[in-house]
Amino acid sequence: RIREAEHIDTALRDAGMQNLEKRFDHLVRSAGTKGSGLDQVSKRIEAALDTVPNNKPFFLYFGFNQPHRKFSATYDGIDPDRLELPPDWPDLPEVRIDYARYLASVRELDQGFGQIMQLLVERGIEDNTLVLFMGDNGEALLRGKGTLYDRGTHVPLLIRWPGHVASHSESSALICGTDLGPTILEACGMKPARGMTGKSFVGELTGKKPTDRSYVFAERGWHFGPITRTDGLDFSRSITSTRYRYIYNALPERSYTPVDMADKDAWKAIQQAKGEF
Repeated sequence: RIREAEHIDTALRDAGMQNLEKRFDHLVRSAGTKGSGLDQVSKRIEAALDTVPNNKPFFLYFGFNQPHRKFSATYDGIDPDRLELPPDWPDLPEVRIDYARYLASVRELDQGFGQIMQLLVERGIEDNTLVLFMGDNGEALLRGKGTLYDRGTHVPLLIRWPGHVASHSESSALICGTDLGPTILEACGMKPARGMTGKSFVGELTGKKPTDRSYVFAERGWHFGPITRTDGLDFSRSITSTRYRYIYNALPERSYTPVDMADKDAWKAIQQAKGEF
């Protein structure tokens, strides 16, 4: 018998908070759209906030496409030749251009996130809103997304919670993506929903109770798609402490291909360079 999982919106509703009775199409459809989509951010966020009654709490999730591939086609102001590449990357022109486009996509993401923060200011709720900014996976570059190396699992996490989290503070605590749900619910004065496996790190944020997590586990399984190709099958597991990371790869004989890079110029150039040596 499969037990029904309880999600954040269900838990909030059961606690007496309002859910949207009528859903609305809040997705920017990919068919026919071009560009970064930044022109859609403000209007989509405003449409969502307009459904919230005055002075009522709300939960809003907004996902950006940046810096997912395809990266920004332009990289104005970023000189590929002057970029400092990670020491384990091959120094090839195609790799530098790919990296420049990635950084340009990150810049677009920063601009979009800035629009959201500006809307909170305009509505006068910036100091009464908990804001969490998190990446869903590592950068889609070499030894990044789809791997269990640091670049694949160590993602950005920025939190703004006026009156609770000290400005410009940092933490080296081990946090897992599954911890977000329990953390959000505790911030709302609630207990974790049924079936949630993560741990709240509100105590770590406020400085009242350090996170007691000693290890973080991660796994790599199937990842098939039209642009992943040979990287679709990879069974590996990892355990990470504050000092070490151990990775077990069940298929070490398989050739490594970065996720989302199999058909990109940078990866083709790397493969060609390998064949010349």
